[in-house]
Amino acid sequence: MEPGNDPGRDEYGLPPADIEIPDDARDLDRDVQAYYREVRARRRHVRIRRLTGPLTRHGMVLPLVAACLALTLLTGSLLTVLSGRQLPLTRNRLAPGPTRGAPTSRGQSASRGQQLPDASVVFHGHEVKLRTLTPAVLAWVPTTCLGCGQVLELLARQATRKGVHFYFVAHDPVASPGLVNLTNQIGPKYSRQIVNDSHNTLGSAYGLRRVTAIFAHGDGSVEIPDDVVRGLSPSSGLQTFQARLAFLANGGAAAGASPPARQPAPQAS
Repeated sequence: MEPGNDPGRDEYGLPPADIEIPDDARDLDRDVQAYYREVRARRRHVRIRRLTGPLTRHGMVLPLVAACLALTLLTGSLLTVLSGRQLPLTRNRLAPGPTRGAPTSRGQSASRGQQLPDASVVFHGHEVKLRTLTPAVLAWVPTTCLGCGQVLELLARQATRKGVHFYFVAHDPVASPGLVNLTNQIGPKYSRQIVNDSHNTLGSAYGLRRVTAIFAHGDGSVEIPDDVVRGLSPSSGLQTFQARLAFLANGGAAAGASPPARQPAPQAS
């Protein structure tokens, strides 16, 4: 519309505006540069919002929670590593384990030992419980005992000197007379110390094959394997036998039950 016309005569309902159309396009350079400035400013604003968006309002919560979780995991890992290194040292200082083969107290041996088999044997012609013979040394004698008289004599005499009951355990009724003759050769008094284990309970329980001394304490306990001295001979196992015999005599013999009373020998008519 022309500047001189009355705005009220506009038939399109548009607000009044003065529009000037230049004759040369170069007159519009200022407007074009202003437009480009506005576009560049808008782009910078968008990029800044993309970078700072996670740090504003609710976007700050996620990084903070992630940092707290990472710190918690790191602290827990360090505490676990440090406590794991110190725990074995504390256990070793407070509760050192017993040394294998070292003499132990009577209470410790009873807690670690196994019980003698709950079996019945024949002693002096009467059936008694094997555990009633304790504390004692039970010398298990194999069926074929060629040349074992010497070692049995050594074992029996050492036990007698220490005041510990000593029994010869036979497990074959057929071979019992031979064992009686053998003990008579060692000494007439030892023929009264023969126990007949007809079911071979000791041999089956401990897997015995050769002459073996079993040290049974007063409560019927036997420490495995210290109290089962296997393969005894004049040249083997005697030192171990003496050590266990001394331990039994000092710590177990006095506290144990007495063996069954000996029955009087039948008199010849």
